[in-house]
Amino acid sequence: ATRVSSKFTNILKGIVRDRDRTIGIYVPLRAIPYLSLSNLDCKIRFFDDTDHWYGKSFDGVNIKIENINSLKENPVTDLFVMSLTFEEIICDKVSEIKGINNIFKIRDLFDNE
Repeated sequence: ATRVSSKFTNILKGIVRDRDRTIGIYVPLRAIPYLSLSNLDCKIRFFDDTDHWYGKSFDGVNIKIENINSLKENPVTDLFVMSLTFEEIICDKVSEIKGINNIFKIRDLFDNE
């Protein structure tokens, strides 16, 4: 888990250095442990397909959860897909959205773990 957290943090640091880039996380519940370990203070948007989570936030995290429509209307430049189970389905949906330049998969963070 330490190696995954380190990879995640290093990618985030690279993104936040460029003020023109924006960060989104699809299936954010999976990312919260890594975000807490990163100690980064940056603007991140959360996206999920769970209807009853829309507009709400998780305990201890002051980020409202958005849906795919919000992402289409106002895309981020860099999106983390934090689901192993639904990775391909989510990647297929978001790959067509103009404005998303980079998609990072949680599976890639686990490589060589």
